[in-house]
Amino acid sequence: MSSQTTPALMIVGFGPDEPGIAAAMLAPLKTSGLTITDSAMTILRGVFTYNILVEGATDTAALAATYEALAVEKGWSILCRPVVVSSEKLVASDTPVMISIAGADQVGITLAFAQLLAQQGVNITDLYAKQCANKAGTVYILMIEADLPASLDRDAFEDALIAQGEALQVEVTYQPIDVLAL
Repeated sequence: MSSQTTPALMIVGFGPDEPGIAAAMLAPLKTSGLTITDSAMTILRGVFTYNILVEGATDTAALAATYEALAVEKGWSILCRPVVVSSEKLVASDTPVMISIAGADQVGITLAFAQLLAQQGVNITDLYAKQCANKAGTVYILMIEADLPASLDRDAFEDALIAQGEALQVEVTYQPIDVLAL
């Protein structure tokens, strides 16, 4: 079966955090006829980042010009670019997992686990990392949501995660994500 694709727009904005970011970023979409199909927003040390994937027919150049004006007005950076996404029906993963890593902050923790997952053919679907200060020093917390391929040896994968954690002297937990049946 061949994969069907559909044109879409990716809107990416970032800048100093302030109230009203979501409202300002979403306002140009109200009259555009576009549907938000996916989005994510977070604050990274006082800097917001907002990614919005939209689909539908619109005047892309006019929408991009609107976002450029908003960026100038607010002092933000905003990109509005065409992308191609799969139009096949969304299918839930059979094997979603959450991998949690915590330990003393050090260079290379995220890279080491990202490389391990890539080598195993694991697709990272969400990644959250944060430094947290406590009395003992700076703790690094990394949360990785991922889809495991059906062919993956789960026991060997868990062993590899534990070995990576031991090598970096961080704690690693790994558990399946229970998917809510609607």
